[in-house]
Amino acid sequence: MSHEAIPNGWCRARLDDVCQLDVGFAFKSKEFAKDGIRLLRGDNIEPGALRWKNARFWPQSKLGEHQGLLLNEGDIILAMDRPIISSGLKLARVRPDDLPCLLVQRVARLKSSEPTLTSFVYCILQSQEFLAHLFRGQTGTQLPHISGAGIGSFCLPIPPLAEQSRINERIDELLSELDAGVAALKRVQANLRRYRASVLKAAVEGKLTEEWRAKHSPKETGEELLKRTLEERRQEWESDQLADYEAKGKEPPKNWQARYKEPDALDTSELPELPDSWCWARISQVGHVQLGRQRSPKHHTGTHMRPYLRVANVFEDRIDISDVMEMNFTPAEFENYALRYGDILLNEGQSHELVGRPAMYRDEVPGCCFTNTLVRFRVADGLDRDFALRVFLAYLKNGRFQKIASITVNIAHLGAGRFAELEFPLPPEEEQAEIVRIVDELYTQIDAAELAVKHGMKRAARLRQSILKDAFEGKLVAQDPADEPASELLARIKAERRAAVPKAKKKSTQRTPRVPKKVTQRRGAIVAYTIAQTNGKATRKSEALGRTKLVKALYIAQTHEELDLQFRFQRYAAGPFDEALYKLEGTGNKNDWFTTKERDNFGVTYHPADNTDAMCEEATEFLGDRKDSIDRLLNHIAKMDMKQAELFATTYAAWNDLLIDGRKVTEASIIEDFYDWDESKKKFKKPEIKKQLKWMRSEGYVPTGKGERTETRTKDTKLPSKKRRRSNA
Repeated sequence: MSHEAIPNGWCRARLDDVCQLDVGFAFKSKEFAKDGIRLLRGDNIEPGALRWKNARFWPQSKLGEHQGLLLNEGDIILAMDRPIISSGLKLARVRPDDLPCLLVQRVARLKSSEPTLTSFVYCILQSQEFLAHLFRGQTGTQLPHISGAGIGSFCLPIPPLAEQSRINERIDELLSELDAGVAALKRVQANLRRYRASVLKAAVEGKLTEEWRAKHSPKETGEELLKRTLEERRQEWESDQLADYEAKGKEPPKNWQARYKEPDALDTSELPELPDSWCWARISQVGHVQLGRQRSPKHHTGTHMRPYLRVANVFEDRIDISDVMEMNFTPAEFENYALRYGDILLNEGQSHELVGRPAMYRDEVPGCCFTNTLVRFRVADGLDRDFALRVFLAYLKNGRFQKIASITVNIAHLGAGRFAELEFPLPPEEEQAEIVRIVDELYTQIDAAELAVKHGMKRAARLRQSILKDAFEGKLVAQDPADEPASELLARIKAERRAAVPKAKKKSTQRTPRVPKKVTQRRGAIVAYTIAQTNGKATRKSEALGRTKLVKALYIAQTHEELDLQFRFQRYAAGPFDEALYKLEGTGNKNDWFTTKERDNFGVTYHPADNTDAMCEEATEFLGDRKDSIDRLLNHIAKMDMKQAELFATTYAAWNDLLIDGRKVTEASIIEDFYDWDESKKKFKKPEIKKQLKWMRSEGYVPTGKGERTETRTKDTKLPSKKRRRSNA
């Protein structure tokens, strides 16, 4: 929030100082069930509500250690991936009918022991100030992400608890009235969408021009128009054939006209009845249908480069030319695939609800062609292209295109052949023009109404922000000097948190328990995968994957990406390290998961072995939807030298440990903890650490306090002998 003066009794605090902030767990998709406990993912969050379409489930029998991720009524939920969408912030509160459900990775939960405070915080998170804070902290462009630390660092004004209660009541009162108005506007929006579709339906059924037909007799009925069109098409074919014979210096053979194939007659027995002056035709009878040319690498360069349109350019009644690509079309190909003004392009491959989406080409990109992700329809003489476009829009709205589409994986294909055989309602020419005129006139009225609704929604949004702004500046309700100051509330919260922190356990003198075989196998798979991914990607020959870089990658993968590898990292001079890696090297060498080679001076390097590929397959299955983020991490690590990898991992660990300890996190405190790590860390200057912090924020490597704290080494550890490292003991 802005740092203007706040009323007496108020104070400012970070969001994570007043609310418990939790981030969900990466549940393995292969363990999902058909029913059980719903998993709350980012896709289930919409502005103001949770939606359970395409819900995923976790088996009740495997709840176990995930009890702490069960959500409660009133919890505040915020999506961390793409948190801001066109309709607003993906922020909601859990309702009774949402339960039970579990918190999933990249979804944040906020809650407080004071329900009044939780409600107040929920209101404040709907403000423009919080939205601006998220915009500033987002990382990534294709998939914007906000970290838990970024959420928790938001600074907000805190009124006394009694005043919060009054503010909440007043906000509920005002926003309830506003929400009722917005709901009414949304109903109008929905009605206008239905009205738009009903106009198209009436247009293609002849109901829109019933009065017009009563006053106008057609010069030529639809049936006569179709007959003329088919005759003209035959004459055009014969003319083309004669020209071809003449060009080849040949005489036409006997009965050559018999080769012309008449279009198959359309079975109209199950089609709706049309007005008397109309008739049914096939789309192929009233125009020319063609599929575009397939893209191919061999066409990416050439001497005849041309712009082309693809499915990404064709929207509903609109061509988008913001991203037009080029490929090579020979003069003969250009003649075949060139677009003309008035051609109608339809999405050939699309989602099921959008397959067949049409738009008219109006020379937006001169000299343009099209690919096989589109079907082109070019009208024959006698058919109004604007009328044809409205018929296709009606088919999009009423689901006719969906009924003929074939589905492969998640893509529906219209099919040029199936489209060409589809029925088409054909009115007389004059009536086609009248239908276009009436539809355009009604659409103009609908557009004006939709614009008015849009303005109303914007006014409502501004009023909402005005109400919230007044509330958080202390202008919405009166202050009461008798209210307990907010500082007392914060002190109680701090004391509750301090009391909830478990006391440190005494260090056990017992031997570290043996690592389960399945964990060793998993560790080996991830190491093999890391070797395969980073092999040959080092920027310098001397910086091939060695122990320092590998263990830093494992630390970030386990802590940041929350891979279940069960390493216990300690504070070694070169950064986080677990001596279990030595034993893993022996196991890996023995089982040919990977091989290690001693460096000339110190340490080892890692290389593929006979079973590396098989282990990589295991790793890929284990990683699931985390594979892309792990690949990105390994790509970054591969390009670092040992010193950079040490700086990266140590900075992350120092920052994360501060969060785990519940200590204040600032740039200065991170640097202080970094230097406290080991005397050798002084080789890194403050500007280097600050630069590293900036890079980590920009790339999304922002700790959230997850994982185990790095353990302090109490004594120097002697390195195991080479024989022990090769053993499987």
